[in-house]
Amino acid sequence: MIKLPVIALYLILIVGLSGCQKDHQDAQPQFLATSLLIQNASIVDGTGAASFQGDIRVVGERIADIGNALKLAEGEQLIDASGLVIAPGFIDMHAHVSNIHESPQAENFIRQGITTIANSLHSHDLPWPLDEYTANLKMAPNIAYFAGFNWTRKTVLGLDNRSPTDAEMQEMKNLVREAMEQGAFGLSSGMEYVPAVYASTAEIVELAKVAAQWGGIYVTHMRDEGPNLLKSIGDNAEIGKQAKLPVHINHIKTTGVSNHGKSADALALIDTVRASGVDMTLDIYPYAAFMTYSDLLFPAWSLAGGQQEFEARINDPVQRQMIAEQMKIIFPQQAGASFDSIQFGKLPHLEGYAGRTLGDYLRDNAISETMDAVVESLIDLQSPGRFTAIYHSMDEADIERFLLYPHTMINSDGDLAINQEKHYHPRTYGSFPRVLSTYVRARGVLSLEQAIYKMTGQSAQRLGLHERGVVKIGNYADLVIFDDKTITDNATFLEPHQYSTGVKHLLINGQLAIQDGQVTTALPGQALKHRHIKGHFGVN
Repeated sequence: MIKLPVIALYLILIVGLSGCQKDHQDAQPQFLATSLLIQNASIVDGTGAASFQGDIRVVGERIADIGNALKLAEGEQLIDASGLVIAPGFIDMHAHVSNIHESPQAENFIRQGITTIANSLHSHDLPWPLDEYTANLKMAPNIAYFAGFNWTRKTVLGLDNRSPTDAEMQEMKNLVREAMEQGAFGLSSGMEYVPAVYASTAEIVELAKVAAQWGGIYVTHMRDEGPNLLKSIGDNAEIGKQAKLPVHINHIKTTGVSNHGKSADALALIDTVRASGVDMTLDIYPYAAFMTYSDLLFPAWSLAGGQQEFEARINDPVQRQMIAEQMKIIFPQQAGASFDSIQFGKLPHLEGYAGRTLGDYLRDNAISETMDAVVESLIDLQSPGRFTAIYHSMDEADIERFLLYPHTMINSDGDLAINQEKHYHPRTYGSFPRVLSTYVRARGVLSLEQAIYKMTGQSAQRLGLHERGVVKIGNYADLVIFDDKTITDNATFLEPHQYSTGVKHLLINGQLAIQDGQVTTALPGQALKHRHIKGHFGVN
């Protein structure tokens, strides 16, 4: 239960924001700013160390004290966390929140316990100029922005399938440099998507070198997560080596039923890459299905130049046949064992198929369930514009193997859930609670301390967030208080619009964004700004 403050506390702070963890049973604390005391918590501090019982005092934006039997000051706000776990707020290593201004509460994220989101911009546009966009931005979670390679290339070259000229390359470098100057954390790419799919590794290296000059990292949705998974990892290792910067792979996976089990080879290769001197890490979301655009079912060349040029190609019998033949090879590399493994998000100009499958579409329209008929149907469905779909084509054994890897963190790959008519992947609502409920509590794949470390301290270190991600005196008070016995993801593939439950309280920069299980009106989030510190990463 929370005891609301009777008065605001504006006395001199005598318990400093730095120093060692200690027991202040005798001192009566006095404070400069509004203060909150959390008592009787099981503290999982985000370092991977064993949990311990204790109290935490928050003053303003920061953790002011950690100890045993800390005394409640006059007028101080109290949270009794008996039977609950307190941990650093979860850090989402990749989500789609470029439109955070449309839904600043970000309820589907904060109800998972997420306090900081890395906006990696794989296929979305970068709000530009970044500093102007973020100057007056109000939102609940903290957000870290990246210089998006796809946006950069589209800005300069459009959707052309060609290499940049020297002048165009310089223009792209200038955009990346400006983004880094404005606080971007590094360069990010979505290599499976148009137009990045048309870029060479050498092109990426040149832009990554710019990010490296600012102490940035390279974050990527790899070019291939199926049959060419190992080659894609190798390409990214080369980028890290040549550009001399760390590489982080978002949502590692092995897609397509023919590629199940490749996680073992992928992790062995990543170990080799790390041993060679390239600092490579990865993250994952805990579902055996991914969601993306329909583009990946088509040969990349067929999509060059945009929708009008695609229409011209599919209306040319010779080119249409070439597209269809290549799609027959691509389909089993991306989809599962049946046509029902592709579940539509929404079909342009065709109502009633959100949440239903490609198999449903074939049966509804009396279309033969053969590969020849399927690729023709997909071409027709792509004609009015690309669509989104969930691809049920991954294997649980691979997910568990990736989760256990020491250098794997957690992401949601989620969207801002602002449209109840849209069929979202359940990861949008449930990724972090699912790790805790399924892979910690139900299956015991990870310990609670391991899972929290992957969600907090490890992620903060990767992003260079030196004052977040760990429960430590002096750090920002991004804290999640949850019931580890009941925290649960409720979203499903058929009914995704269900918030996770189990998060009781959530503090972001010292303010309660969730109080007694209810979302507040507070918008305490910050647009985090990366700054270069020689030898390591940092933020302002």
